[in-house]
Amino acid sequence: MNAGSPPQQAERRPPRGGPGWLRRTLRRLYRLALYPVYFLSGFMPRDADLWVFGARNGLKFEGNAKWLFLYVAQNVPEVTPVWIARRRGIVDELRNAGFEAHLAWEARGVWRQLRAAVFVFMLNSPDINYWTSRGAFKANLQHGTPYKRFGRDVIDPDNPLYANHAGNLLERLAIRFGSPSTHQRADFTCSLSPGCSEIWARATGIPRACVEETGNPRNDVLLAPVYVPQSWDRDWYAGFEALRAEGVRVIGYLPTFRVGAAAERPSPIDWERLDRFLVERRLHLWVRWHPGDTREHRDTDGLSAIDRVPEEIDFDPLLRITDVLITDYSSAYFDNLALDRPIVFFAYDREEFLADGRALYEPYESTACGPIVGSFEELLDVLARGEEAPEERRMRSILRARYHAHTDARSCERVYRAIRRRLEA
Repeated sequence: MNAGSPPQQAERRPPRGGPGWLRRTLRRLYRLALYPVYFLSGFMPRDADLWVFGARNGLKFEGNAKWLFLYVAQNVPEVTPVWIARRRGIVDELRNAGFEAHLAWEARGVWRQLRAAVFVFMLNSPDINYWTSRGAFKANLQHGTPYKRFGRDVIDPDNPLYANHAGNLLERLAIRFGSPSTHQRADFTCSLSPGCSEIWARATGIPRACVEETGNPRNDVLLAPVYVPQSWDRDWYAGFEALRAEGVRVIGYLPTFRVGAAAERPSPIDWERLDRFLVERRLHLWVRWHPGDTREHRDTDGLSAIDRVPEEIDFDPLLRITDVLITDYSSAYFDNLALDRPIVFFAYDREEFLADGRALYEPYESTACGPIVGSFEELLDVLARGEEAPEERRMRSILRARYHAHTDARSCERVYRAIRRRLEA
């Protein structure tokens, strides 16, 4: 299909030059100067009907924060939603679409942040701006579903997140001072199910009462009867929709982020052979690499039945028109569960991946509701089979009921009401 990319893709983070020690020193001095800003922001009178939103450290327009932003803008006239970004391309695109958006440190953007009663983000407050967040209600909508251990649940000393909560006193003090948002507690977190809520509370250190089984805002787009593509995903959505209308089955591939040895091991996929395989069977595959994956992935360029979707494109709308999902250890698998469609688990590096400290909350096999394949040949065999086994459908139905307390496309509404209720209380 090779559709065009959204405007913000062209704007990349500037290269980081200079010696590493100098960068770190300047960053620490910069943060030291901002602590008075953070302290004073707590005295600002905040408007309960002004909410600011952000995602991925201000570098993306995606995820749960994005879908709640769009819901509020279109359905809650009493609230003014403002998107805060660190890329001009995102701000310009949203303004062109009729939304209010500002850069994190431009004067109007800072003023909006200081006056907003609610900060809605998907990782932590620096998605918007940590230094203006004191005194605001913080809604952490997260970016997935608890699958791999995170936060206080990380138990591997080799994992870089381990020192945040289990390092020695000096390490923990350095992190608290150098990255204060790491220890900032949210006032609300959305969740898919009671089991997920327990994990969110324990891993993030917030009270269980601050977590509510509302469903994830981003899943509404999967379950809504109708989805009207926006300017940022229209080309990709229309292209795959047209393929399905021609009788082509669409397959998605969403691999997770890899670290250590797992990141060094190349994928065993023979892309040219896979392309021929797909063409022969009237299949089409799209792959979106994890945003944290820094490899170039040029092997898919120029192939007729394979598209590499840019990381700026949200995958949830594409899952609506995807017949089969291929993944590995990504929590995107839980999104696809809501659709009750076949899933293939391509775990070619399971030993290396789990050895790098990315331990799962449960044994891999117990949460896999589809075939687990460890080689490219096995993957081709599963795709060639076409039909899934009755046991796979039964397991998927059980896990869908377990992980999704709601499947009614009203998660945005529930999240909004949960935040409003807590804000007023």
